Parts: sequence; C-alpha cells; structure tokens
Amino acid sequence: MIKLSLGEPGGAQQEFIEIARDYVVAERPKILMAGFAYVTAKGVNTLVHALDSSAWKNMEKRFLIGVHQGITEPQALRMLRSQPKSSLRAYVPGQKLTQAALFSTPLYHPKAMLFRKGEGPKRELFVVSSANLTGSAIGPNSRNYECGQVTSLEAHNSIGQEFSSWWTGIWNNSRGVDAKFIKNYSSIRVKSFKKNPDLLHLIEPADDIQSATSFWIEVGKASGIKRHQVEFPTSLASFFGRPQKKRIDLTLLRKKTIWSGRPLTHKRTSYGVDIWRLGMPTVTKGGEPIQDRVILFKRTSDVNQFEFEIADQGSSQSEKWLQESSAFGHLGRTGSSNSRQYGYM
Repeated sequence: MIKLSLGEPGGAQQEFIEIARDYVVAERPKILMAGFAYVTAKGVNTLVHALDSSAWKNMEKRFLIGVHQGITEPQALRMLRSQPKSSLRAYVPGQKLTQAALFSTPLYHPKAMLFRKGEGPKRELFVVSSANLTGSAIGPNSRNYECGQVTSLEAHNSIGQEFSSWWTGIWNNSRGVDAKFIKNYSSIRVKSFKKNPDLLHLIEPADDIQSATSFWIEVGKASGIKRHQVEFPTSLASFFGRPQKKRIDLTLLRKKTIWSGRPLTHKRTSYGVDIWRLGMPTVTKGGEPIQDRVILFKRTSDVNQFEFEIADQGSSQSEKWLQESSAFGHLGRTGSSNSRQYGYM
C-alpha cells in the first residue's frame, strides 16, 4: 500500500495521522522511530490526541528532534518526554548546546516515522512527509500546504532496514533530552531571540491563546490621547474572549484596586487590518503610564475580569515572564511594522 497524504491551510489534520492511528490500533507495533526538524506543543497535542490508545502507550517510542533556530518549543520537548515508554534525543551540531549550535550545520531536517513490528512477517508502516510536528503543519488550524507518502512495508524490507541504519547513526550522534537540557535550551533560545527578534516571526502564530492562564505583551507606543490603550491583533485579543466588533467592558484588578468598565473596542486600520484596543486605567484614575512598558494579564474565575501587572522592558520582572513563556508556553511577535513581542502560558 502506497498512499499520498495531502494537507492544505485550515484543512483537517494530515491524512498520515489517521492512517497511523488505524495501523497502531490494528497492528500494535513494538517500536516507533520518529524524526522531525521542528516540534511545537500544538503539533505534539495533535499527534498524541489522534494516536492515544493502549497500543500507543505500550509501544516503545523514540523521538529525534532538531533545534535549528530555536523553532522547536521547550514545552513540546517536555510533552514528548512525558509520553509513556518514550526516549527523546535532540540533534545538536557538535553536540554542544550553545547559541551558535542553533545556527550551525549539519542541519537536521527530516520529517519521517517508521512503525516497526519487531520479529515476524507482519507489515510495518513508513511515513515520509514535508510536515513537521507543528500546529502549522498538522493542527486543526494548519496554515501550510503539505505533501507526504505513507507506505506499508513487509517486515525487514530493505527500505525499513536502510532507514533504521541511517536513523541509528544520527541517534547515536545526538544529545539525550532531560530536564536540564530543556532548561538550558530554553535559556539559549531566549538569548537568540533577543539578539535577533525577527527570528520570532518564524514561530507559528498564536491560535491557542484561549486556553492560556496568563498573557503578556510589549505595549509599544500605545494609542489614545493619553497613551493608555493597548492594541492587539485578532489572535491575541482572543485571550479576553471571542473578539467582537462591539464594545466589551472588562474589569481589571491590580493589587487591591479594581477598575470596572474598561473598554475593549474594535478598529479597522486604514490598511484594512482588524485590531482591538483595551483602555487601561489612566494616571488620573489611579493607573500607571504604560507606554513602552510590558503588561501581564491573568485570568480570574470571572471570564470578564483580569488581573494585571506592569513592568519596564528589560526589568527582572519582564525577563521572568519572557523566560517562563519560552520554557512552558509560547513566544511570538506581532506582525505589524512596529512589531511587539508577546508570550503566554
């Protein structure tokens, strides 16, 4: 059996996942060798949710992941590592984890999975695709065109044997991923983004912020006569609920002070871009200046009520938010000409 697996932006998950799911349940393979250049939490969630079964839990899983340019998310590594009977390694050029290694060669760039049966004549499954293990490639809100092929192989077929030999060579030349590796990788990744903020545009966009418990953003120039309005693109405005083109009044809390009726309003720019503006408390109402600072919002038990904190850019507090987002959540950058960094957890 040879079958094409095709994907389109906004389409359903890659067909190879559905084929793999049926194969795992029916054939109960012993080993999975899976290699991807990039992985994100959204991609791992999609794969694991589709394949989760007793057969998946009992299968030995070996994941070999790339870290080029810091696109792979630390949280995704943590999720893969937590899978039952899972071994995780990362290909790091020179095997020394440094900023330079994130941009060095050789570049590890495969997207392949081989499900092996072990002994016996039963068939194995080999998947080769352009799709990385990311939400952009295989998630429910995918944004890529992808193409791949799924092939059913006789056990110990020469293709499977060649792949296994190639795989083992890279596996043996890779780094084991443990909690210390993930912590160091996350820190180095942040340093790279600080050195070259444009790298954040390579990170897949936010489309799961609705499930985040906290969210921070650089305010930039701010808007409004008193420069007290924070602007959000549609994807980030979703943190406060489904974006609507009518005014929504939110309640904001800071320490023991409560401000009710803070407006979240829609605006379409002269370039035809939809944005949302949240009016923060002004200085005359007991607030603080927000221009060129960073604001962190936190959910409360009330869907229309949010706690917030303000910090200076580059301060220890904003640095902590940055590090935590890299390690346990998502980092990104708005797509405007005056782009601003954000993160959520």
